[in-house]
This record gives sequence, C-alpha cells and structure tokens, in this order.
Amino acid sequence: MSFYLLAYHCSDCKTLIDADDVEEPLVECAQMIRDADELYQHRRFAEAASVFERIVKTYEKAKLIHASYVLIFGIYAPLVNCYRRTDQLPQSAAALRRLVKIMENNPAIAEHHPEKGDFYWNLGETFSKLVSRGGASPAVMARYRQEERECYSRAAEIRTMCYGPKHFATLEAKAALDKL
Repeated sequence: MSFYLLAYHCSDCKTLIDADDVEEPLVECAQMIRDADELYQHRRFAEAASVFERIVKTYEKAKLIHASYVLIFGIYAPLVNCYRRTDQLPQSAAALRRLVKIMENNPAIAEHHPEKGDFYWNLGETFSKLVSRGGASPAVMARYRQEERECYSRAAEIRTMCYGPKHFATLEAKAALDKL
C-alpha cells in the first residue's frame, strides 16, 4: 500500500490511477533500471540495451509507466547511448524520436527546455551519420536528410530561446543547419 499518494492523474493521458496499482510494477522496473545501469557502467552496452529494451516493452508499452522523467532520463537516454556505442544508428534514431515525442507531449516539460534542444541536436547528428554512412535507397536518404534538417532547426530554435543567439550551443546548431 502506498503511504504517500492514493491516486494521481497521468500527465499524458489524464487517467486517474490508483497508486497501489502502479507501485509494484514501478518497484520491479526500478530494479531492472539498476541492473541495466550496472551493465552500462561496466561498458557492457549490448547487454544494457537489451535490458532497457525489455523495460520499454514490458512497462511503457503496457502503460504501466506513463511518459515521465523516468522514461526519459532513466531508460531512453542510456538506451540511446548503448545503441551509439554499439553502432546501431537506426535504433538510436528510433529511441531518440520516442524520447523527443515524450518530451513534446508532456505538459510538465517546457516547450523550450534545454535538454529537449540537446536531444533534437543528437537526433539531427544521428541522421547526419546515417546519411554519411550511405547504403540506403535514395528515398530513405532524402527522408534522413529532411529529418536531419528539421531536428537541427528545432535544436537551434530551442537553444536560441534558452541560451540566446550567440551562445556556442545555438551557434553549433545553426552551423549544422547552414551546412545542409
């Protein structure tokens, strides 16, 4: 039984959820996150990615965890890093897309949140690497280039609002955009 909260409204879907219904899955999920973090700290990135993927499949997809800080920074951010370390760029792009979508749809996260700008930057950089790698059909390459442009543009917009137009992070995003 939860001692702190009887029920809450999900910030994503507004459903009223009884705290007791989510407490046990969250405890189990927290243990899985600790296990994945330990693998990550030991540079066992492929194994860590597998645990993070299981968390997403088991808890997020089943709506046992709603879009929240835990998903963004406890699961998706290290999952993206695992994919990058193991050179799985398409998977990294998919995880970054989901992460950005969570941030965009969560009313508790500001429209121009600095970390949102950084995730857009990382997504643009991932598409840039996919384009450089080549090997995809012309239509897929055109889509990658378009998504790269959109991500760098959004990163520049957010960074301009957060840091100002002359900050190095803003200039970095604008320079990447200008190169396209």
